Amino acid sequence: MMRNGKPVEYASRALTSCERKWAQIEKEALATLYGVERFNQYTYGRKVIIENDHKPLESILKKPLSSAPRRLQDIIMKLYRYDVEFQFLKGTSLVIADTLSRAFLDEARQRIMNIRVHEDIPDVRLEEIRKTTLADPELQVLADVITTGWPDTKEKVPSTCKPYYDIRDTLGIVDGLEVKGEAVVIPKALRSDIKLRLHKSHAGFDSMMRRAKGTVYWPSMKSEIKQMAETCEACQEMAPRSVKPPLKQHYDGDSPWSKVTSTGVVNILKKQFAHFGIPKTIVSDGGPQFTSKEFQLFTDLWGISHVTSSPQHQRANGKAESTVKVIKHIMLKCERNKEDQCEALMEQRNVPRQDTGLSPSEMLFGRKTRTLLPHLPRALNDEDMTRKREQRKKSVKRYYDKTARDLPCVSEGKSVYFQHKEHERWILGRVIECNSDRTYMIQAQSGAIYR
Repeated sequence: MMRNGKPVEYASRALTSCERKWAQIEKEALATLYGVERFNQYTYGRKVIIENDHKPLESILKKPLSSAPRRLQDIIMKLYRYDVEFQFLKGTSLVIADTLSRAFLDEARQRIMNIRVHEDIPDVRLEEIRKTTLADPELQVLADVITTGWPDTKEKVPSTCKPYYDIRDTLGIVDGLEVKGEAVVIPKALRSDIKLRLHKSHAGFDSMMRRAKGTVYWPSMKSEIKQMAETCEACQEMAPRSVKPPLKQHYDGDSPWSKVTSTGVVNILKKQFAHFGIPKTIVSDGGPQFTSKEFQLFTDLWGISHVTSSPQHQRANGKAESTVKVIKHIMLKCERNKEDQCEALMEQRNVPRQDTGLSPSEMLFGRKTRTLLPHLPRALNDEDMTRKREQRKKSVKRYYDKTARDLPCVSEGKSVYFQHKEHERWILGRVIECNSDRTYMIQAQSGAIYR
């Protein structure tokens, strides 16, 4: 006990045989607690500065109580009764304290509560871990470092202990078991078995990590558990569909009819193109009628670029799908009410779109076509139409992407799980060709090739 740099009173005691086996950080914490409790008449209710040359103790006292080993938790909770400020000081500056501590008093020894930890792990299992730990040379070196104290720099730490250096202030030894907080450090020989036990219920990576947290630990545990979750065939075959990627919108073209979405066959398309001209690009869903040799010859001959959407991803061709749905509903309603379907289609083609405020007829022909409704002619503002269309596209993408995220590209030769048909089990295959960042050619284990 010092005041203004001079000793007022001193006290010291020897460690018990049990305490000598504690980790160095626990011994330092015990000495701190002994000091404030021994001089309670000076320390209680006053601001106390504790000078210590054990730097890890300074950092562990600033962390949440739950991150400390159980024995340290007991010491720290007792220190909470005092207003303590911990200051690190080099050992060469603690001459008085080191000198006085050599002459300890032979008095009744205090004892810190020895709390039993890991109550959720069966005793037989703990005994197995304890025996395997004694046979693990790396963990025996780690035990020596924990007991004697960690070096000041990582370079001085034995190579086998370097993975533990950053968490050194949370490590301890309890009942022959090395622990990180309340988690048991698992020796190498038992890690495979522990991973299998964590995956018994075929839980995902996040669930396995939650189960392991506070129970077991080893340096590469996170990456090894993730690898196990990703390589379990049963889990991969029955995994849910991937989250949707951000909306990738088609280029609309520079002018009307420069790009169309195809849902018909060649003869129907020829009739349409004869009326309205040849488009620059056709977007289809890649069905059999669009992947045939006949259709490929047609697009090559007529100078049309053919783009297909990804299989089982109808949303990529959403405009065509939406149009088909609207027209189907119109035809069914007209048939039910005995109405003229042609009149209904004529009016539908003159209904202004939400994004541009212009009807399909106006966008295609530059004017409103004459219908059964009266109207006055007006000039078409191409710039205004383009601006409104772009605003609408940005709005659609913004709301779509709220529930989407970027997915990583898959390189050729990589093994992946894929779905042949929607809602079926995932199948193991290998990427043999990457057509775009969202469409791949995959060869299954059977040898069949899928797009």
